[in-house]
Amino acid sequence: MKAIRILFALLIVICLSGCTTSETNSDRAATGNISSDNLSVSDIKQKVEQPIVLYNGISLNETDRDAKVIDGSDVIKNKEMYLKYEREYYLYSDGTYIGRANGKIEGRGLDYYWQVVFPSEIGKKYEVAISNSYNPYPRRFEYIASDFPKEFDENSEVIREINKKYNVNSCVKEVCRVDLDGNGKDEFLILVVDYVNNFFTKCLVDSNYHIVSYLTVFNEKYEYFDELVKDCDVFSSGEIIDINNDGIMEIIVDLPCYEGLLFKIFTYNNGNFVGDYITNTSLKP
Repeated sequence: MKAIRILFALLIVICLSGCTTSETNSDRAATGNISSDNLSVSDIKQKVEQPIVLYNGISLNETDRDAKVIDGSDVIKNKEMYLKYEREYYLYSDGTYIGRANGKIEGRGLDYYWQVVFPSEIGKKYEVAISNSYNPYPRRFEYIASDFPKEFDENSEVIREINKKYNVNSCVKEVCRVDLDGNGKDEFLILVVDYVNNFFTKCLVDSNYHIVSYLTVFNEKYEYFDELVKDCDVFSSGEIIDINNDGIMEIIVDLPCYEGLLFKIFTYNNGNFVGDYITNTSLKP
């Protein structure tokens, strides 16, 4: 009789355990369904198809860029990164599609720094490489090297503000006109130089001719200042391009630095600016 009672008790425990387990799994399934229902197809598609973007071979993803992918002898340390980055890319530069090419990871400099390189015949021509196929130039831009809009002449509010802020006597050297966010109003990327004081700045100016940001500021003695200005011009230094297929064109700016490649990415969308208001640069070690 005692054995029967024990057996009956065990059956009750097993039944209760089964009910509890079944209920828990059901709760988890319900939670998962609710989470999935809250994600639209476009959300899932965007997550899956988020493009991989390189600037002169360097990943724009800071986490990936700092990852230890290889060791000093180019031995693979991170196979996941190789699978992610060694692929075919679409290559672009200065508003032009260059072509397609397969990228290969190589070491860059000392330690674990890495980059993606392309065959030399095409690798020398591009600035931006994108893994996905879409139009990264949804709107065209215009480079102006003379006959600037009157809002940028030497007595304009923009130039007076710059000269007062940095105690210089600068003037506009180049202008790029572009509608960054697609709202029908043009923004301006301008290069302003004072050769006497070894000063230049690249500024983003909005459609109302107000300075949004000093994207680059250089102001120190440098023997080859004229060459530096040429290297940092608006047309060939950096890129204006949509890097995530959202219709907004980002600004990639090369920054003067002592060694290596240094750049920043800025975004302007409907009056909202993402980036530093002032980026000071230097060529000192």
